[in-house]
Amino acid sequence: MPREHGTYGELFFPLATALLLGQPGLTAWALCALAIGGFLAHEGFVVLAGGRGDRARRDDGVRARHSLLSFGAIALAGSVTAALRLDVTLAWGAGVAILLSGAAVLTAWLGREHSLPGELFAALALTSWCLPVALAGGLQVHSATGLWLIWFAVFGMATTAVQSVIARSTRRSPTIANTLCALIAALALGSVLSATQSGWLPVGVAWTLLPAGIASFVLVARPVPARQLRSIGWSIIAVSVVTLATMLWAFGPVPPLPLEGVAGVHAPALESAAEPLHALRG
Repeated sequence: MPREHGTYGELFFPLATALLLGQPGLTAWALCALAIGGFLAHEGFVVLAGGRGDRARRDDGVRARHSLLSFGAIALAGSVTAALRLDVTLAWGAGVAILLSGAAVLTAWLGREHSLPGELFAALALTSWCLPVALAGGLQVHSATGLWLIWFAVFGMATTAVQSVIARSTRRSPTIANTLCALIAALALGSVLSATQSGWLPVGVAWTLLPAGIASFVLVARPVPARQLRSIGWSIIAVSVVTLATMLWAFGPVPPLPLEGVAGVHAPALESAAEPLHALRG
């Protein structure tokens, strides 16, 4: 099982948002199985590849092999099921998530997963799985991409803020982490506001960035001792729950497909065909 507890939220909160906002069918659930199975199999792969050291591979090799095979089978079943039902748009979304996840695994294998760039890239890869799941659930491309952008911004701000706390506790300069935190917040807010003005995202979506923005600002601006990292972790979970609720409010349910253009039938024709029924009811 992955040891980095924060990564669970980076995967499960975006997936939950995509499932709750969409109308998930077999393909969406199969993509979830692929994402979760691959995520849980990751630690076994890293141990067997020597990423945790020779002692871990020797002492935990059997357990790591069992974990890799078990969760890998779940991921394989999900990938085969989803592959049989992918269209071009879904294949694009799934391809993005798979490529980013593969690169994140390579980063971990090289021992760079705990660096600030490595943690930000892991957040980018894990949150990307909400993109194909949202598309499979019926969300439009701009809405699904918006979900990914927001969740990456939320966990990107949280990651850089925590790195700022760690840097101060070890007498290192937090300037880089603070700058990245502000940059992620500014870019995300600017992108969301631009998308809302263009009509690609609902107006209320900008509010989804507020909880994580406030929490990150507090961590960056107010000295917090590193011994409180566990409490900070629980605070990030609470912020994620609030963000999820705000997203459900801002995006709302997926609207029904318009009659116009469905199966080549136009709405006026359907209305004309329904006139005799209305006459009978009258």
